[in-house]
Amino acid sequence: MEDTPKIYVLNKLPSIGELGDNTQIEYKTVCYKCGIKRAVNKQISYKFDMWNGEDLISVAGIYKFVSQRLKYELEFLENKEVTFTPVVNEKSDYFKPGKNAYQKEIPQFYLIEPLKVLDGPELWWKRVGKCEICNKHSWNYTIDGITSVVADDLDNYVQRGVYQNQWRGEQIFNLSDPGAPIVTEDFIKIVNRVDKTRHSFFEAKWY
Repeated sequence: MEDTPKIYVLNKLPSIGELGDNTQIEYKTVCYKCGIKRAVNKQISYKFDMWNGEDLISVAGIYKFVSQRLKYELEFLENKEVTFTPVVNEKSDYFKPGKNAYQKEIPQFYLIEPLKVLDGPELWWKRVGKCEICNKHSWNYTIDGITSVVADDLDNYVQRGVYQNQWRGEQIFNLSDPGAPIVTEDFIKIVNRVDKTRHSFFEAKWY
């Protein structure tokens, strides 16, 4: 595996607000048997409580967002590895810009969503069933998964796994089980070159 890069879990991002009042997400049921739904016709709004120059942020660790200048550096991934959806900016009543904000107004942000899905060993999640109609699996958290998501140190962290033989050079992708995307060290280098927050991510592992 000498030719494979280090990989990381894209979690523990700054959450500096919440989904805004102008957020509208319409869901479509894609399987009548298990009831799985897919979001369509999304309009995402981010209501900022503060902004201190961050270029990679989240809402409650679920949705991931990049600033205009970070998107510019990642546009070579668009439509083959990710999609970018423009976000409507809102400010909370107690919004306050930080001293590290690099411009007066909050920049345009984009929801970033990986397109590729790879599989891996069942470490954080276990398959508990598969729909006979759409073949989608149901999942249950493992104890290792619960402790790893909330871990602040490596003593309580179990590396999330990816099957190396499925990888085709993607810099960002989802796993078939639920959870945050996986990114390569090259992706992290781009983020840290742009975003002076200097994010630090826990490693994932090739199998």
